[in-house]
Amino acid sequence: MKDSSLPALNYGHSQLSFNLPPGKLLGVLEGLKMPPAPDFSAAVIDSLTQPIGAPALNDFAKEGEKIVICVPDKTRDVKLPKLLPLVISEIKRSGAHDDDIAIVFARGTHLPHTRAEQARLVGQEIADRIELFDHDSEDNSNLDKVGITSRGNEVWVNKMVAEADKRVLISGINYHYFAGFGGGRKMILPGVCGYQTIQNNHKLVLEEIKKYGRRTYAVTGNLTKNPVHEDMLEAIHMLGPTFAVNVLLNPEKKLAKVFSGDVIQSHLVGCETLNQYACVPVKEKADLVIVSAGGYPKDIDFVQAHKAMENASYVLKDGGVMVVLAEAEQGFPTAAYLKWAQLGRASEIVDDLRRQFLISKHTIYAAVKKAETFKIIWVTKMDYNHVKQMQMIPVPSMGAALKEAQKYLLPEPSIYVIPQGYNTLALPML
Repeated sequence: MKDSSLPALNYGHSQLSFNLPPGKLLGVLEGLKMPPAPDFSAAVIDSLTQPIGAPALNDFAKEGEKIVICVPDKTRDVKLPKLLPLVISEIKRSGAHDDDIAIVFARGTHLPHTRAEQARLVGQEIADRIELFDHDSEDNSNLDKVGITSRGNEVWVNKMVAEADKRVLISGINYHYFAGFGGGRKMILPGVCGYQTIQNNHKLVLEEIKKYGRRTYAVTGNLTKNPVHEDMLEAIHMLGPTFAVNVLLNPEKKLAKVFSGDVIQSHLVGCETLNQYACVPVKEKADLVIVSAGGYPKDIDFVQAHKAMENASYVLKDGGVMVVLAEAEQGFPTAAYLKWAQLGRASEIVDDLRRQFLISKHTIYAAVKKAETFKIIWVTKMDYNHVKQMQMIPVPSMGAALKEAQKYLLPEPSIYVIPQGYNTLALPML
């Protein structure tokens, strides 16, 4: 019989119920409910006209200036079809015209868009009026060098973005497993920087691993002394006037809040607000953590599933057991992930990362490192051989997962359940 005190956990498009094994339930870890904004347009306009640490957007740009709007690629949803018309309307109140404005997809090293994808992302009405461009990090002819950071990173930025009179960055605020938080300054680096600049920035994670044996400051939810974040901040300060529009969506993907204005200040306020809702402090780590990514689309593939594993790992004892519910029906996003998984142990992947840093390779490293630190049992539809390559145990059901877990647990283990692992950051206050 299902324990009625526990929520059924989302898995793909369905839900799974289960009975806890004998033990001590320390808690069901969930953030505060984040209500949607009562009026989408009003929330956006209020933020643009009463920004944080900057003039209103309609005073930011002047007639005759070239304005570039950087927007996320297809891997990030910020409700662009509803948001962009409001942003562009405010820009045009300053006297700007449609042909003064261009939109650049800040895709970093992600896959390019087709024209149809671009139009779908921004909305056909905007696509018909405003020029759309994909940033290409490997097109060196379309990059300008704007400076060198204190860590020696040469910052090469998309020419259109670097040479514009004004820049507007639209992004979503969420947790990021080594930059601390997504959004804000990340729209420049990595968003519209050159390939080598991006790699040099992300390689800063390896310095931490070498120094401390693990990521210490370049972790989820942390910006203090985070070398990746600090390098990004230096890069954005090398550009001219920049206005940020930071969107916070709730777990149901509805607009909750908007933080606009100074690219640094507005982002920080947004990050603090996300923590107020989604960061859950705990007093101790557990022997067993049962975590759901949160169902579709938060468990659509390996990369999304790993975000839940990352967040759950902070409240699990070394040597503990993690049961993960993440359908991951689409498996690895590309074949490269399997290639990196086949490198073997985490130490071997790190050696290869030092030769060539790639985000896909580092994500595999982070997953394998967890599998070497904890026993990870994964309820999934992902190819079982691929899961095993990462030293994890694939199983078809919750019953099978909990039966497997008991092989590695002492009697009466302490337990946490995390129903929305993708959106919940649980942290021990030790």
